Amino acid sequence: DYLLHILQQTTNEEVSEEDKARIPKWSTVKELYGPGPVIYGLDQCQAYRDMVPEIDRHVGPSGLFNTGTNVFFTLLYDNCEFPSRVQKYQNSQD
Repeated sequence: DYLLHILQQTTNEEVSEEDKARIPKWSTVKELYGPGPVIYGLDQCQAYRDMVPEIDRHVGPSGLFNTGTNVFFTLLYDNCEFPSRVQKYQNSQD
């Protein structure tokens, strides 16, 4: 199943039969949580841009514990850039 495949790809250890039996089927996960992530607030992007100057903007995920929010924050932090903030803070370090 999909989750077992992910687990086997991320560990060098053998997955025991007992552990395999405890891993839910992907279809069960989708029934409980849906087929993918839910992103709330996309309809508010323009209002946010209109209200908050670019130099004061921040991005950050929110979510339940142990749902990948720390990894998502790291990806956002490493890959999202607001040009005016970069310019302001680069100039302040000169």
